[in-house]
Amino acid sequence: MFYTAEIGFGGEPLREFSDAVRISGLPEAQVFAEAVPGNWAAALRQLAGVLPDDGPSIVVLDELPYLMDPDGAFESVLQRSWDRELSRKPVLLVLVGSDLSMMEALTSYGRPFYQRGTQLRVGPLNPADVAAMAGLPAAEAFDAALVTGGLPIICARWRHGEDTRSFLARELAFLGPHLAEVDRMRSDLTMARIERSWSDWRGRAVEPLVREALARLLPAQGIPAVPVIGGYWTRSNDVEIDIVGADRAPVARQLLFLGSVKWLETGQFDEHDLVALQRHRDRVTADPVPLIAVSRSGVSTTHADAAFTPADLMQAWVTGSRGVPSQPQR
Repeated sequence: MFYTAEIGFGGEPLREFSDAVRISGLPEAQVFAEAVPGNWAAALRQLAGVLPDDGPSIVVLDELPYLMDPDGAFESVLQRSWDRELSRKPVLLVLVGSDLSMMEALTSYGRPFYQRGTQLRVGPLNPADVAAMAGLPAAEAFDAALVTGGLPIICARWRHGEDTRSFLARELAFLGPHLAEVDRMRSDLTMARIERSWSDWRGRAVEPLVREALARLLPAQGIPAVPVIGGYWTRSNDVEIDIVGADRAPVARQLLFLGSVKWLETGQFDEHDLVALQRHRDRVTADPVPLIAVSRSGVSTTHADAAFTPADLMQAWVTGSRGVPSQPQR
């Protein structure tokens, strides 16, 4: 039998702790229903008492920074409980928090958990994860990833198959009839502003995801894997190249490919877009480096050296590949 208890903390941490353990399915967990422990030392000692000796358990303490204090009192209690009781059981203790500075301090020199644990930074959901959660095809999933930032708590609010505009409109009106009239007007104005700037914002915001996808996918379509993928632009923006594959950063010695991203609802990457990319290439190098076309709505030119659609890019995360760093250059 495998047991898991996940505890998140809000207004009454000890009570929430007791409730979470009580409903966890752990043997003898009902002891927590009889009375809420008076302090953390007692609560953790009681938890150790109900953890099984003959099977693995996982205890997750979520939002740990809410319990931490400048003097490290809670950390000391947790450390003593781990050393004296919890570590003697087949249990994995997972401490979770969104405050990176406080979580990093947890295992720093001089703190109770110094050299007692392994740190793991959990990033946002990737576009493939968002696609699975929201039930969206590739292009729409990239939009959802940009809107939510890949944060699970926000992605979980996305209704299956819902389009981006519907999600934004619903979230802005989340409070519904409880909103004052002025707040409803503000929500409408916010939605109107989003719609006006959406295309330009999305075109810029998707570029880092495109670079990350290529870093994971390459080599592909005759384009090599490279040490770094970034972008290039001049201060006057008369030269702007969305994708630059190079041998090093921040100043490249050799360019290995260049590319352009056209991320519009309609309008494929065509010959005019390719010619514009060729002109920008001529401004930065005399070498005939390969040119990549990336488009939300497909590619009509046949003269690009490689072409990637949202479905192509999505495979970077579906296949679970790992690529080279992606960062801007200028």
